[in-house]
Amino acid sequence: MRLISFLMLLMLGTALADDLADIKQHGSIRIGVKDSSPPFSQYDPATKTVTGYDIEFAMGIAKRLGVKPVLHTIESSDRIPMLNNKTIDIIVADFSKTPERTKQVDFSVGYYIAEERVLGKIGRFKAEEDMKGAVVGITNGSSLATGMPKDFPDTKLVLVSDKPDLVKQLNAGLVDGIASSTPVLNSLISQLQPTNAYELSSFPLYVKASAVGIRLGQKNLVNAVNDALIDMEKSGEAVRIYERWFGANSKNPMPRIFKIQP
Repeated sequence: MRLISFLMLLMLGTALADDLADIKQHGSIRIGVKDSSPPFSQYDPATKTVTGYDIEFAMGIAKRLGVKPVLHTIESSDRIPMLNNKTIDIIVADFSKTPERTKQVDFSVGYYIAEERVLGKIGRFKAEEDMKGAVVGITNGSSLATGMPKDFPDTKLVLVSDKPDLVKQLNAGLVDGIASSTPVLNSLISQLQPTNAYELSSFPLYVKASAVGIRLGQKNLVNAVNDALIDMEKSGEAVRIYERWFGANSKNPMPRIFKIQP
């Protein structure tokens, strides 16, 4: 009887847990980010800090919550485990919303929309049929690692830990191409040899929306993060961040085809 009572109290305590209240009480929010996924996030050796599109949104969310941002650099495969074991409070790490992931975490509204394509030698990926029999590198724990085995069953996938390993695989000729979001692939071309021998596929694999990952059931935190993102849009800050990383004068010029909205 005591064991049953203890379990009921434990379950009740878990159900009543409020991450937003805890964040406010501690005065800080632990944010999972990446350090090698430009232009979303990358380590800057000059300043010894992480910079990028995701990082600016992470800072904007913390500011609007009135707490200090504490950044934790994580690998793609660690994002959901570190969120659910409470090492971090939210994920702001090139994290796209997928049906599979919604079973494990809650998501904010989207703050970026992009295509995912394949980067390979010129002429290698002209049509979707070229995926058949191709060897393609992807990062472990990414949405591609979940979706591609089902949607491209005739493509051999090579899983690596992060973006630098994708470059190594392609430069060494161990894969025919590497798959990721268009901005990330554009940023990686300069690391390939020779750079003018590569191009993005003529077709997209997916169109994805990046969003903030939050533990399941934390409606108060979801609402607070959504309010922060929508305020960044209304104030013009979201557009200014986009211009810095994807505007005409950036290294990855891409037109902004979306607005952050409920």
